[in-house]
Amino acid sequence: MEDKIFTLGAPRSGFTLLIGIMHKILSKRDNITASKDRKVNNKLIAISSIYLKEYFFNFFNDKINMDDFMYNGEFDLLVGGPKWINQDNYDECVIRKYIGIKDNGDFTFLLYLPKKALNYDRVVHSHYFPKSWIDDDYYSDYNKFVSIRNPIGILNSAVFSINAITSEYITRYIDDFNEDEFREVMALYKLTDLDLFEGLVKFLINYLDELLQVREHFTEIKWEDIIQHPHETIKYVAQKLDVSLDEEQIKDIWQQLDHINIPKYHLYNFRKGFGIVGEWKNRLTNHHLRILEKYNFNKYLDAFNYDKIEYFDESKYSDFQKIVNNHIDENKICNNITDDNLFKFCWNKSNIAVTSHKFDRFTREKYSSVERSSLVDSKLAKDFSKYIDPKVSIVNQLLQQYSDDNSFANFKDMFFVDMTQNLSKESIEKIEILFDEIQTLQDGK
Repeated sequence: MEDKIFTLGAPRSGFTLLIGIMHKILSKRDNITASKDRKVNNKLIAISSIYLKEYFFNFFNDKINMDDFMYNGEFDLLVGGPKWINQDNYDECVIRKYIGIKDNGDFTFLLYLPKKALNYDRVVHSHYFPKSWIDDDYYSDYNKFVSIRNPIGILNSAVFSINAITSEYITRYIDDFNEDEFREVMALYKLTDLDLFEGLVKFLINYLDELLQVREHFTEIKWEDIIQHPHETIKYVAQKLDVSLDEEQIKDIWQQLDHINIPKYHLYNFRKGFGIVGEWKNRLTNHHLRILEKYNFNKYLDAFNYDKIEYFDESKYSDFQKIVNNHIDENKICNNITDDNLFKFCWNKSNIAVTSHKFDRFTREKYSSVERSSLVDSKLAKDFSKYIDPKVSIVNQLLQQYSDDNSFANFKDMFFVDMTQNLSKESIEKIEILFDEIQTLQDGK
């Protein structure tokens, strides 16, 4: 029988680390193989990934200098990026992707796909809408986990985080990049802009309020337990996955994941030298704790068994805290990010409340929409969504219409010509090979 595993987690909650642990645990077990349907589905997603990525690039190729185009490899895969079930239609999943344009700004856009696209991942996962994964009967027999972290630590990690597009820009344009220095400068800005900080708080408590309604359906794994007691926690997760590991296997798993950057293309997902329990106590100030108290944050700290808010002795502030505190006291935002592209790209867009700050938003097309845009030329994002929508429509049809009951030759004929007529020779050859591999699976070879 195929694995049915789902993992939920707020951004910066140890979510990626937990999923990495799960994949390492599952790799130790060799008695579970993917079904033919799943193998075919994943090859169809691979075909769609090649097809859509080239069209994404083709649109901008005619409109901008492509040296300025920022698109991280984490988004190459059709289902690469944050994902969730559409709250208005549980048969549909939503995938968020992110494009930046040097000296122009950036935008996030959404693809709407058949829900089975999420099955590409052995561990289906999401940051969003805890209740939907319980209300949707499709996931009723999934083994469900959730990553938990002190919510104050989540907020602290968020202000120091570097997103995938910023990572892309740094890799391509900054030769002498000082990661620690940039994270500090960025965090000083985010912590002294109290409106931004409050937007992060609102997003997080909306998630936590919903999680509290359904938490009994999840196995909770605390980030602090992974960091402080990794071997015991890995063993516990393995037991919940019905996998038996010996001590050497557990040690090997942790050696591969201990304080490293897990994503392949996003090179700055992990903050080197940190992953320290309680580090927020040297970063946040009483100004931030008062905001947390305003939103009844003790409710969440108590629910997940963390210490309640205690105000700092300001005479013992760290040097960093003193800078933050002085700026807030003087009603100033500390913005020393001199590179305007870095400033725009690193701005939190996916883990901040929808009502916080102004972005351009556009009406959904049938299969795509621009979620938030900061582009100087905002029409470019809107035109992009209109351009790609018929392409995403073909992907929807591709994923929905495959069936064992149909002649595979007829199925391929429905899509191959339309999908490849304007693609490069290299992409056509890759898609041809994937269709041949599906044919082999169909024939049971």
